[in-house]
Amino acid sequence: MKNIITADSKEGSVLRRQCYPVQVPGEAVTAGTIISSLKEVVDNDKNAAGIAAPQLGFNKRIAVVSKNIMRSKEHFVIINPELKAIGPDTTTESESCLSFPGLSKKVKRYKNITISTLSNLSSNDRVTVKLTGYPARVVQHEVDHLNGITLIDK
Repeated sequence: MKNIITADSKEGSVLRRQCYPVQVPGEAVTAGTIISSLKEVVDNDKNAAGIAAPQLGFNKRIAVVSKNIMRSKEHFVIINPELKAIGPDTTTESESCLSFPGLSKKVKRYKNITISTLSNLSSNDRVTVKLTGYPARVVQHEVDHLNGITLIDK
């Protein structure tokens, strides 16, 4: 399993970079490898609600949210996301991050969102999903990582 990059490591600067979109179908093999690595972390780290590509050193707009968080049979794979709030309602709750071990911080997030993501790695077809509550919070956290925004920036 690939090591999670922490903010205080020599590779920590990758956490502050805006990630590049995945080019499909040209980068499908590379993206598939990244997705497998992300899923492995979510499957094996009991503290992982989700993880984003930069946390493993990949500068691509890919993240995975645990199937347990999504209450689904499959992990939620996010590729080249476009996130939108649904309404003005927000909530402030404590968050932690695998890249900031031991840190917990109150973060304000939208309660309800829609996320548009690539539906597969062979075309630019997109799927839009509505999320509320904790799954919406986790997705917003992971998309922040793809935009170079970390927990301490919130």
